[in-house]
Amino acid sequence: MTHGKLRMVSLVADDGRRYVVREEKGPEHRYGTQFMIFFTEALTDAAARLSGAEFRVLGRLPRHLSYKDFRPLRRETLAAEMNLSGAAVSTALKRLNELGYIERKGTGWATQWRLSLDLGWQGTVQAYHKERRKRAEEAAKQPKLQAIPGDASPPTT
Repeated sequence: MTHGKLRMVSLVADDGRRYVVREEKGPEHRYGTQFMIFFTEALTDAAARLSGAEFRVLGRLPRHLSYKDFRPLRRETLAAEMNLSGAAVSTALKRLNELGYIERKGTGWATQWRLSLDLGWQGTVQAYHKERRKRAEEAAKQPKLQAIPGDASPPTT
């Protein structure tokens, strides 16, 4: 199916997982055609859980963010492109992060974002699995906080 200048295709993998593929061809892609894959289950889930503005922001984010690298994102830029208020974009980004569709690193002006691997991927299947393994290894290296059994009340003097 065609949406304006974008071509959308629905695919089913050997394991039964469904994908929506969007053809990417813009000024930054001079040679050949690139594809971005959205996992159908994630899009269905997002459509059920998000407001209209939040879903629109999610649909716009692949133009600005990567599945692999964290990137800065100015809410003012996104708001102007989508004819939304900056507050609406901030609220949408917060909700998308809470639901796991995007990931956040940093705070304030240094905040950077990336798309979740649960949402989709841009690139080869091998690169997708390599990135999944890399993130799992990074998560395993993170220190885990454990509760200490006993009285958690502060000492009295």
